[in-house]
Amino acid sequence: MLEAVSQLTREGIAVELLLIGESEQNVLQEIISFIEVNELQNHVDYKPYINYENIWEYYFEADAGICLLHPVPNYTDSLATKIFEYMAASLPMIVSDFPIWKQLMDENKCGMAVCPHNIDDIKKKVCPFYSTIPCVSKWGGMDVITMKKKYNWEIEGKKLINFYKTLR
Repeated sequence: MLEAVSQLTREGIAVELLLIGESEQNVLQEIISFIEVNELQNHVDYKPYINYENIWEYYFEADAGICLLHPVPNYTDSLATKIFEYMAASLPMIVSDFPIWKQLMDENKCGMAVCPHNIDDIKKKVCPFYSTIPCVSKWGGMDVITMKKKYNWEIEGKKLINFYKTLR
């Protein structure tokens, strides 16, 4: 994500990236160093922690949500909570191209999947946000009413109970 921001700003596209969430100290040092070396202080902000109640303010101000995780089993075989938060905020998103994530984007028309290691593809997916708003709205965030009907604890709870019954 940082490399994409760096390249886009060098190309004259004024993108902003807000990174939210705690990070291991060595990773944080890499992030800070990258920001400094590439002079991205005006384009990247890092907030190690935001209260859950306040996160929605940031979502509602954002143009898109980005969830680009590396393909490790813990991520490829599960769905990130962040994706559902983006849906609840009607925030279009760019996510890693893991099969179940891509399927979710395609089924709900709420975002695009991209290889998290392909900087050029990431840049292509980010660029519409900085050129034409209609381009974004055609695959924009999921309708909140639809999201609440489709993804809620009543429905998901039934799936979980049925799964537990298969373990007997």
